[in-house]
Amino acid sequence: MRIALIHIARGMDGTPASPIIDHLGLQCLEGALSKKHNVQIFDTALLRIDDISLLQKIVAFSPDIAGFTLNYINCKDVEIFAASLKKIYPSVRIIAGGLYATFHQEYLLHSDSSFDAVVLCEGETPLLNMASTEQWDEIPGVAVRCGSEIVSRPPLRPNDFFDLPNRSFSQLPALAKFPRGCAKAALEASRGCTHACSFCSIAASQKMARDSCRRRLRPTEDIAKEISYIHDTFGMYDFWFMDADFLGPTAEQERIRRLSQQIRDMGIRNLTLEIDARVDGVSSASIAKLAEAGLQKCFLGVESFDARTLNRFAKGTTPAMNLQAIKILEQEGVRPIIGVIMFHPQSTKDQLLRDHEALRGIGYEKTQMLFRLKKYRGSREAQSTDSDGRGIAPWADYGWEFDDPEIAEIWNRFDSLRLAALDKVFVGLTDELKLKTISVETFIRKADEIFHAFGEDVENIFC
Repeated sequence: MRIALIHIARGMDGTPASPIIDHLGLQCLEGALSKKHNVQIFDTALLRIDDISLLQKIVAFSPDIAGFTLNYINCKDVEIFAASLKKIYPSVRIIAGGLYATFHQEYLLHSDSSFDAVVLCEGETPLLNMASTEQWDEIPGVAVRCGSEIVSRPPLRPNDFFDLPNRSFSQLPALAKFPRGCAKAALEASRGCTHACSFCSIAASQKMARDSCRRRLRPTEDIAKEISYIHDTFGMYDFWFMDADFLGPTAEQERIRRLSQQIRDMGIRNLTLEIDARVDGVSSASIAKLAEAGLQKCFLGVESFDARTLNRFAKGTTPAMNLQAIKILEQEGVRPIIGVIMFHPQSTKDQLLRDHEALRGIGYEKTQMLFRLKKYRGSREAQSTDSDGRGIAPWADYGWEFDDPEIAEIWNRFDSLRLAALDKVFVGLTDELKLKTISVETFIRKADEIFHAFGEDVENIFC
């Protein structure tokens, strides 16, 4: 069986603000499938090709199955591409996967769709089964169109790490060709989350897989060995853990410190790490150990410095916990990248001012620059609504509108300033970096200056 695994990359520019990352999910699938099948990954970010060239490469490969990973950024482009592939190569069976696909199975499998099936939740086991039979309608974890009907089988409870096949490293040679500071190698230390924030669809996918609130932990020795192998084989120094919550609950902190020591013991100089975490997992002891191992950046799901907003989102945290986590990171020399949802349907001017005052003190350059709630299908916030975009472009659909005209006007002014700042970085500075008229270090410094100035401009909105 010839299987193409395809990532039509959007939103990665190959700069320090938006580094290229190898698609870990597809490499996990390749690792599971490649022992019995001819598998090839096609990633436009790593191949550095446009969609037309990608189509030509896939047709030349002549796959029996073409599997696409979908998200809110690339979904529309993938639909168009899949239709073109089906028209040119009608015998190929086209599969959609990822969280977006899981919660849009009915839409993706409508009667005129180019997709033949959707893999629900994790893909290793379902895809192995799909590659071994023509009859997909009985496979757990698969939704398939059968005539005018959609047959959807709930996924099985996912395997622990020791039962999963090893990932492949097929994308690392291409990744290693990018300048340092513009690419990172993807890793995972865990899967799953013990929380159920109202805006997140991860909890819904775990519930679908009968795996609610469970974290599956990878042995720390295996993680350290993988880092060492990637460094020694491909010359990579920069790593990003893709875990939804790398640090985990308090009970797992000793494991984090053990992993930190194992990474440090490898003796790789100038190694850097980036993680995503919740504030209640941040402790001085663990962050200090991680910083010694190379931790440089931590995306922190703060969401708000307003207690009512945190309660609305079912975060289980407080404004004081948020500030303390940021303080710990900065004390240990780790750059926080703060995720904040300032604007939501119940926003008030007082709440917005409270969030702004906190961010002005911290620095807007330390935020993710995405400030409005996006209603992702599957999350409790979404219910019957759905965000159609990420919110970068002015035409993006967040899945809701403001009821209060004053708050809507504040958002419009805020977003106009935000988009202007983003344009300066992701167009102006990015062009300069690619033309090699500025260095990576200058890009980082100027981007910080632009986003910091954005925060100063926001001050005028609340005066």
